[in-house]
Amino acid sequence: MWKLIYFLKEVITDSHTSLHHLSHVDIESLISERLLKWNIKVSNVQWDTEVERPSEIALLISKMTMNKI
Repeated sequence: MWKLIYFLKEVITDSHTSLHHLSHVDIESLISERLLKWNIKVSNVQWDTEVERPSEIALLISKMTMNKI
């Protein structure tokens, strides 16, 4: 879980856009872009069992940001 949190922190701090204004699709592309920058293929990533794909992470982030508004 900590790896996932660190990863999300890296994704978020590298973006210049507030996550509140992004859809989960935008966040998903942000995550995929970060993975490409790190030369990591999405299919090779061992996701936490709770979150299996970037789209699921993106959906979680968008839900979290919506709850804070």
